[in-house]
Amino acid sequence: MLKLIAWLSDKALPFLVTFLIIFIPLYPKLPLIGVTHTWVYIRVEDIIIGLTSIVWLISLVFGKSSIPKNISFPIFVYWIVGFLSTVIALIFIFPTIANVFPFVALLHYFRRIEYLILFFIAASTVKKPEDINKYIIAICLAMLGVTLYGFGQRFLGLPAFLTMNEEFAKGIPLYLPPGARITSTFGGHYDFAAYLVLIIALLGSIFFAVKRMILKMFILILCVGGLSVLLLTASRVSFAVYLVTIVLMLIMQKKKLLIIPVVIFSVILLAQVKGTADRFAKTFRIQPIVINTQTGQPIAVLEKLPPEISGVRPTSPPVQDTLPLGTGFIGFPPVSENQPEATSVAVIKKPVSSSLKLATISSEISTISGSFLIQKAFVYDISFTTRLQGGWPRAWNAFLRNPLTGSGYSSISLASDNDYLRLLGETGILGFMAFLFIFTTYFIVVYRKFAAIKSSMGKSFVIGMTAGIIGLSLNAFLIDVFEASKVAYILWILIGITIGIIECYDKSSIKLWQETYRLLKSNMAVFFYLFLITIFIYGKTLNYYFVSSDFVLLKIAAQSKFSDVLQYFIHQYDFSYQPLSRLLYFIVYAIFWLKPFGYHFISLLLLLFSSFMVYLIGQKILHNKFLAFLATCIYLFMPFNNGNIVWISSYSIMLATVFSLLAFYFYHLYCQNNKLTWIFFGIISYICAFLSNEMAIFMPVLLAGYGFIVKGGRLVFVHKKYYMFFLFIAFLYLILHYFSGAKRLLDFDALVKLYGTSLITVFIIFLIKKICQRLVLKPARQNLAMVLIIFVLILRFNYDLAEIFAAWETAAKISHKIIYAVKDNYRFFPKKATLYFVNIPNNYKKAQVFSEGLAEAIWFVYRDDSLSVVRTNTPDDAFKSAEKINDSHVFSFDNNELTEVVYR
Repeated sequence: MLKLIAWLSDKALPFLVTFLIIFIPLYPKLPLIGVTHTWVYIRVEDIIIGLTSIVWLISLVFGKSSIPKNISFPIFVYWIVGFLSTVIALIFIFPTIANVFPFVALLHYFRRIEYLILFFIAASTVKKPEDINKYIIAICLAMLGVTLYGFGQRFLGLPAFLTMNEEFAKGIPLYLPPGARITSTFGGHYDFAAYLVLIIALLGSIFFAVKRMILKMFILILCVGGLSVLLLTASRVSFAVYLVTIVLMLIMQKKKLLIIPVVIFSVILLAQVKGTADRFAKTFRIQPIVINTQTGQPIAVLEKLPPEISGVRPTSPPVQDTLPLGTGFIGFPPVSENQPEATSVAVIKKPVSSSLKLATISSEISTISGSFLIQKAFVYDISFTTRLQGGWPRAWNAFLRNPLTGSGYSSISLASDNDYLRLLGETGILGFMAFLFIFTTYFIVVYRKFAAIKSSMGKSFVIGMTAGIIGLSLNAFLIDVFEASKVAYILWILIGITIGIIECYDKSSIKLWQETYRLLKSNMAVFFYLFLITIFIYGKTLNYYFVSSDFVLLKIAAQSKFSDVLQYFIHQYDFSYQPLSRLLYFIVYAIFWLKPFGYHFISLLLLLFSSFMVYLIGQKILHNKFLAFLATCIYLFMPFNNGNIVWISSYSIMLATVFSLLAFYFYHLYCQNNKLTWIFFGIISYICAFLSNEMAIFMPVLLAGYGFIVKGGRLVFVHKKYYMFFLFIAFLYLILHYFSGAKRLLDFDALVKLYGTSLITVFIIFLIKKICQRLVLKPARQNLAMVLIIFVLILRFNYDLAEIFAAWETAAKISHKIIYAVKDNYRFFPKKATLYFVNIPNNYKKAQVFSEGLAEAIWFVYRDDSLSVVRTNTPDDAFKSAEKINDSHVFSFDNNELTEVVYR
């Protein structure tokens, strides 16, 4: 019996792992057993993996196999969190949403166990360094097989077995037309490309460890062949990731001189592959698009605009390499003053709606009557459209449904085209953190134990896998790469082999908690925490509609051209001189048009960066990471930040805050080592700050205040040279501000918002700490006192936060209701018509509604500069003025509804 167990461990398991490395990539995804309510099938590899798992469990029970010491714990945590998420979803989430099935969710959960159990199996088979040789041979054979089959698909007409929809997944052999994107033996071209990225990095690294020239040439041919079929998949994401991965691998191999030749060769090879380079070029295309002048919204890509149109004209279908246009547009500002406008009819490509399904039908055209504006735009293709309009919002909504543990496996369909959003949507923050914990532990193990590896082959294997994992991690931003079965199986097998190699040389246990704790305290980790806190606090503002002066700024951006950018820096607008802020509005409008989500997301990013700078500065002043983090938490809850984030009119303050904090941080770096480099970066940051908002010019006063505080109440200018540079730049700015014609320089409200929510936060913590020290409290008690004080402050601010959110959310709804009441009921108004508005609220509680910006909002509806918008106090005042005008309408906002008032 013991001999049988030993044979299973020493012979059978390594053979089965070797077989899986070859079989999984080469055997097509043919169905074996169907599963109801999904087109995911149980396949032959599932049966083989199940048998292999039984063999490993038997070996483990009898002590012939072992579990790796370090990386196993995070995997168990991930399984536990996945189980918890599944149970919660089945009980609380699934009954509230449609088209989800408990059995399918359980199947997805067990699939995650199946993926990761391969890690344990593979790791247990590496008992001495030479054991990896057979696995390298298997990897080469598998790579050779999928490469030859890929070429066979392109040139010999070999069939493909796809799983991209329900019919394809039934195992029907499909013969790809000429020029189609090859998939080899995989279920889709994305999966195949991701596999190639991983294996090319691994074999490329092994190339440097192989001694025999004939083997070197064989591996080089495999890598070049793999790159060639990678290009034939036409996967832009994977090719870009391949370049990053191969560069990382060469850096880790200390072969930096090869980076430029390898990259140049790869790009030249890309240019030689017919159709693939065109696909890269068509990721974003500058196309004329049709804009409805009544709504200001882009509705389709312009096909033709002839003087006269009669009937519908068919167009030929696109060739296989042509990627259909999606329904997403990135505004391309006009380059001339006169914009062509369709008089009454335009011929456009379908779809004319935002339906994703229609977006694939690019061979039809439609005739539409009306008034249209023709404007150039970046039009992104259908693959980006499906992500932005379908998969990503679906995953994000699933996350918001239950942020802690997600909505459960299978709750967001089979794919989301972003593995990280899928993790958040299905398993929430806990599942997301648990999954990242696995890879974090892997990198800790590699970092701590790599030096112990004596074999050059072992080192090259670890380097190749580490670069490959980083590549797949990048790939996961646009592909569900960790859920693609063929990729996931091979990935966890190879990670297991990698850990097995390391443990051949160093079996010691890493102090995982200590290493993790050190990582969790790192600046990179704090940035991630701040991102989560920012989303948690302010995520609900992402869908707030525009209000008040938002429309004023948006109209300026909408009417701007590229040639106007220089004028931002020469002339003022609306009494202010804020060229960088104007430029930011210009860029964001070009990307997001009138979609509030994008604008508010930019606000959150600005708040995130400013909060991170508060943390870094807090470390310099407080000399304590924990207290700096607490200070940052106060900053995030500060009422002034709340007021900035709820509308987009505060870009100038938020942008100036980021640059001011950067300047202040560089000041501290200069204080530490007197490097002139920090003066240079500090001055650049200071210049950008006051070009964003005039109030940033008072930075020298803040520096003086800082010197006053840290020197115990004495007015001391720390590092006078740095300070004098700031004063000189401020003087030059005043001259520039004067010649720009701007009339406003002092804005005390902006000044308080700019500095009252950032550095003053840190100063408050600094003073509290000094008070605790004066009270002769022990460090532990000092920290406790600080935590209690900060906790009370956050509770107080949180109360204000709820009130502010409620007010601004209602204000945004009122704004949206007023605009769309006009838009939905009046397709157009005659030229030079006058619209009177009565009882339009300026504010709702402390939130802005239409204290200004109503005329600009109506302009976005009709894009008609001849329309006049007049606000009056009563209907009588409106009718007295309207009697003198032929085309006029009077609207009144009463009982939360906008209605037209007719004089009788």
